[in-house]
Amino acid sequence: MSPILIAAPAVEPVSLSTAKLYLRVDGADEDDLIRTLIVAARLLIEAASGQLFITEGWRIVLDR
Repeated sequence: MSPILIAAPAVEPVSLSTAKLYLRVDGADEDDLIRTLIVAARLLIEAASGQLFITEGWRIVLDR
């Protein structure tokens, strides 16, 4: 069985502006890093809990 991600989430559960406010970061120098950390945190928590937080499109390919 091979799961294939068809449609990734359009938005993350935590916005960039909310994360920057929490981290007390001003300016746009670290925006890419913070976006990456938001995605990584969501993926880690989803893997640990076994549940998805955001609607995603998946295709399951079964071996015959």
